[in-house]
Amino acid sequence: RERELCVFVFEEIRFERDYLLSKEVCCLARSMPGVRLPGLGAFQVWGSSTDVGKTLLSAGLSGNSGKYLRNLRYIKPVQTGYPDDDDSEFVKRHAKPQRDVDVKVLIGYGDPVSPHRAVEASKAIEDSKLIQLVREEIGRTRDSSISLVETAGGVLSPAPSGSLQADVYRPLRMPAVLVGSGRLGGISETLSAYESLLIRGYEVPVVFVFGTEHENHKAIDKAVDAMVLVAPSPPPKPEPLTKYFEEEDLQEAFSSTCEAIAFYMNSTESRLRTLSKEAKDHIWWPFTQHATTKKVTTIDSAFGDDFTVATTDAKGRVNLSTQFDACSSWWTNGLGHGNPKLALEAAKG
Repeated sequence: RERELCVFVFEEIRFERDYLLSKEVCCLARSMPGVRLPGLGAFQVWGSSTDVGKTLLSAGLSGNSGKYLRNLRYIKPVQTGYPDDDDSEFVKRHAKPQRDVDVKVLIGYGDPVSPHRAVEASKAIEDSKLIQLVREEIGRTRDSSISLVETAGGVLSPAPSGSLQADVYRPLRMPAVLVGSGRLGGISETLSAYESLLIRGYEVPVVFVFGTEHENHKAIDKAVDAMVLVAPSPPPKPEPLTKYFEEEDLQEAFSSTCEAIAFYMNSTESRLRTLSKEAKDHIWWPFTQHATTKKVTTIDSAFGDDFTVATTDAKGRVNLSTQFDACSSWWTNGLGHGNPKLALEAAKG
């Protein structure tokens, strides 16, 4: 009944179909009812474009995570040019000798092109299946490790299905570390990628830039609400990177990034753990018997038809899971939560 109402509303306000996300992306959360999400057990490395240093950063973080984070586990959901071009092997090789990193490529395509083109010779994986694979892989190791999930290409590069990967991964809403560009023109490129993540509901606590030649990091720092970290540019290819990874400034930048991620995760977990009590102490709700209300649901975010709900387990650890928003139409939210194309249309006004 509610889905019928949504269709009716779309027709009444005359939204064009192109303004809406694909049916599959919109329903990703519904394909995972009540599931546990990665939450604070994982974060995602994004790039403002291709070849900005995502895998360099992943290798550096994997080798320097011990002081501030639990062991990092590297996951590459989609790899093209595989196995000749294997980012996971690069991470494993350059994280040593500091750490022997567990790495995993979930889907590999042979052609070294964008994922949506690489699948032309094979069958594209559905968005919901890709999300399920990532979630399950993270879930296997959360108790002992934090997962680093590295994307492919830029923030708005297509996934194998052709959907924008920023939309595809949104139901998991992992904290984002954005690798910006230190090249000429990289300021605009980085800020566009940053805003593309924000408008989809991601939190971006860290922006990392390789290269100080154009001082892009200074302009980026003034424009974003995130910690901006910078490291020396890598040597030109095909020069070996062994000595580069030994540079003190680079190692310090990697360590500072791990510290920033740990601070974000710890402060977020602390906030979510106490939010329910603070709400009961300070908020008045309509249609509610406050004296008999024992439990307040803590909602961290919302997407599609679902809330992301925070709960605390017996170990005192905060977990995030999906919960269907059964009151959405009651509060005139029949179109669902967090649709970026509707947000973009609203921004035009």
